[in-house]
Amino acid sequence: MGTVGVPRDGNYNPVPAAVITPGSGFAVPQSGSQQVDPVTGLYVAPQIYALVDGQKATYRAAITALAAVTGCTDLFTLTGSASKVIRLSRVEFSGTIATAAMYLDVLGILRSTADSAGTKTNPSAIPLDPNDPAATAIVAAYTANPTLGNAIGTIRADKYLLALTGTPAQPDRLVWEFGNRPGARAVVLRGANSVFALNLNGVAISNATLIDIAIEWTEE
Repeated sequence: MGTVGVPRDGNYNPVPAAVITPGSGFAVPQSGSQQVDPVTGLYVAPQIYALVDGQKATYRAAITALAAVTGCTDLFTLTGSASKVIRLSRVEFSGTIATAAMYLDVLGILRSTADSAGTKTNPSAIPLDPNDPAATAIVAAYTANPTLGNAIGTIRADKYLLALTGTPAQPDRLVWEFGNRPGARAVVLRGANSVFALNLNGVAISNATLIDIAIEWTEE
């Protein structure tokens, strides 16, 4: 983009220019040296885009080398909160297999009741700002299939190439982003039985599979 003409005030000081940062809806004041356009006599300000830091309490959780069982269903879940509205914005998925490369079905499923039973750990929810309160959403990573909660429906479905360990592959990860387009919402979890699940569709997968997963969400 080019430059913006900026009128001068009564004291011949430039009026600060602003641009709209795409996706933010906020005008961002500009900085930088001011110059005069020789044709219009107006001050011009370089358009410098500024990063707009979100103000919502934001959390990330991750796990590495998660061993997916054969016939894997729900592998990783984010369960909502009784006190906060949870908005899931990003999911990252990658992995390797020690036997032979294969394609996985990776599904994003919304549930209206929480999973139960199974064997799981609870990866820590880390606030990106240490001043934010502790997360209220619950993260679970399963190494034995849980009893599945009631499915509302599948909202994402992708094939992912699970590469042989030690063999580089491109793309090397699956990334889902929610709420980053005009008019699009993040995945909203309302209540303690509202669940987003990463599900591997019951595929006959080798036990020599190691999966890395990271997610990001806000609470308000």
